[in-house]
Amino acid sequence: MQYEIKDNKVIIDKDTFNEENEIQYLNFVLGYDLLNNFYKDSIYPECDVNYDFSDYLSRKFIKSNEYQDTKYSTYEMLEKWLKSNMKTIKKEYEEFIGKTKDIYIVGNYICTVDDYNYDNPKESIVMIYKNNKDYRNGDYLEQVSLSNDNIRKNIKDYITDTYNVKNYKDYER
Repeated sequence: MQYEIKDNKVIIDKDTFNEENEIQYLNFVLGYDLLNNFYKDSIYPECDVNYDFSDYLSRKFIKSNEYQDTKYSTYEMLEKWLKSNMKTIKKEYEEFIGKTKDIYIVGNYICTVDDYNYDNPKESIVMIYKNNKDYRNGDYLEQVSLSNDNIRKNIKDYITDTYNVKNYKDYER
């Protein structure tokens, strides 16, 4: 983005200003309309994460051929572009939120299978986060080594026993 600062004011050229306005419009359309259900069904329904991903998609879209097609509205072309690229978008979203790791949720606790335990290859290192906010911030509660045999059950048992979680919805992604 081209800008300069003069007299404590940011001066931005008109083309950049118009492009940023367009991106903000696209972010709004993606977040509150076209990808709203996609985001609601995600493990990350938080606005900040999804706003950043919408911003990423908006910037990709304005470089696409669909965006350049002026026979149709920007909204219609964005909708078409999303449908054509949804498989890639889902994969990119999973990478964006870190879903490519094995993640288990027990109650409010989020557990990621981070790596194999090199001291004991029959076990994996599991990072335990108290909640979604801590997970997003990388603030883990503890790190434990659990047996790879039925890792899902081992994580569930560890969380329910250690943190006395009784009522929970077991979830894996």
